Amino acid sequence: MRIMLILTLAMLVAAVFYQALPYLHIAPAEAANGREISAQASDANIKNDHPVLLELFTSQACYSCPSAEALLRELALRPDVITLEYHVDYWNELVYGLAGRWKDPYSSPQYTERQRDYNNALRGSAKVYTPQIIINGAVETVGSRKKEIEQAVAAAKDSGLRLTAWLKKDNMLQIETGAAVLPQDTRLVLARYLKRAETDVVSGENKGKNLVSYNVVTALSHIKPAQDENGIINSKITPLKTEEHCAVFAQDKKTMQIRATALCRPEE
Repeated sequence: MRIMLILTLAMLVAAVFYQALPYLHIAPAEAANGREISAQASDANIKNDHPVLLELFTSQACYSCPSAEALLRELALRPDVITLEYHVDYWNELVYGLAGRWKDPYSSPQYTERQRDYNNALRGSAKVYTPQIIINGAVETVGSRKKEIEQAVAAAKDSGLRLTAWLKKDNMLQIETGAAVLPQDTRLVLARYLKRAETDVVSGENKGKNLVSYNVVTALSHIKPAQDENGIINSKITPLKTEEHCAVFAQDKKTMQIRATALCRPEE
């Protein structure tokens, strides 16, 4: 009888602690120079000529995601990588005890579908999890595993393809590939993103936290890869919204591996 009472009390304590987690955990803080970092992370001039694309799948309703986003902020400053952050939608309906549920304002089923496509290609399964990071469309791991991510970046293969993207004042996007012809089965993808997004989360697993993210994707679309004789692609795009920026990457339609990526540069 005494053992049953002890077990019951232990279960009650565990339940209370579980309910209190959103109030006890503190998300990794943004650096004091956060706005400067966000500008650097999206500065095409500091990137080398063949950066590796890091795509993080995350959610503001995911308790373990803030640490992965903090790591992504750090990695975004490297000259050899470009980072993008996708907020998935499958956490939006989760009710987390007394903290309730939180609908991530940047989430989209399109990003969840992209993550499922990656998992089918890399793991042979449509099952997804967060935080998950994809390195150049070829390697996946947990988004907070710094050593594994750095090893995958170092091992990323150079396809030989180079991209430079210029955003013209007339909403014309000009993509230069040099003299190279895009390989067959290549899809050109345009990602619109916010350099910095700050959110006060008032419910869900991260209740009470101020979350700051960099390079948060707001829209994805495809560009028709029609090159002229100089290897240049011109595409009229919908005007970017206030505070939006863009990146372009060339991706294999079948394997989903990234062949080249570039941040959009404003017309000089």
